[in-house]
Amino acid sequence: MRLGFGKSRGRASPALPLFFLFAATLPGAGAEAGTRTDFRFLPAYFSGDYGTGIDTSIAYLPMILVVSSDRQEFRVTVPFLAIRTSDPVLYLNGEVIGPAPGGSTSESGPGDVLVQDEVFLVQGTARRPWVSGILRIKLPTADETKGLGSGEADFGAGVAVMQPVGHAWNLIGSWLHIARGDPAGLDYRDT
Repeated sequence: MRLGFGKSRGRASPALPLFFLFAATLPGAGAEAGTRTDFRFLPAYFSGDYGTGIDTSIAYLPMILVVSSDRQEFRVTVPFLAIRTSDPVLYLNGEVIGPAPGGSTSESGPGDVLVQDEVFLVQGTARRPWVSGILRIKLPTADETKGLGSGEADFGAGVAVMQPVGHAWNLIGSWLHIARGDPAGLDYRDT
C-alpha cells in the first residue's frame, strides 16, 4: 500500500498530505481573526450499478483539510479508494463513468485530489437564504491504469443556496457544472 497522493513518475509521493499536516500544526495556523482550520475524515461506502449495468462497490476514505471564515470555505480533499466490480469501471470523483478498458475488478489506491473554494455572496438569516459561489478543480493524482481516475484535470463552477430551518437544520440546494478533462481518444461528458 502506498501512502501518498501526489504522483511522481507513476509512484505516489507523500509530500502533499505531509505539507498540509505540517501547515495545520504550525504555531499561529488559523490564528487570524475568524479563520478556522480543521481536518475531517468522512468515510463512505457506496454500492450499485450507477446506470452502467456493472455491479460496483466503493469504499471512499477522504482526508479533508478545511480552512474557513464567515465568508469563505476552502477545502482540499485527499481520498483513498477501494473499488470492487463485476467488470472493470472508471471512477471519477464520485461518479462511476462506465466500463474501463482493461483493468481489474478489484482496485485500491489514492484517488484524485479535489480543491474547492466556496465564497458566501449573501449571508443569510433565519428568513433569508445564504447564497454562495463555488469553484472546484480535480487534480489528476489517481492511477488511471487502475480505473481510479482519468489522468486529466476537471474544472467546475456553480452556486449553492442554504436556507436555515429551525435551530439545527438547513435545506441546501446546489448547481455545479463540471468540465471533464478528456484523455486521448476518449470524450467524457461534462456533468
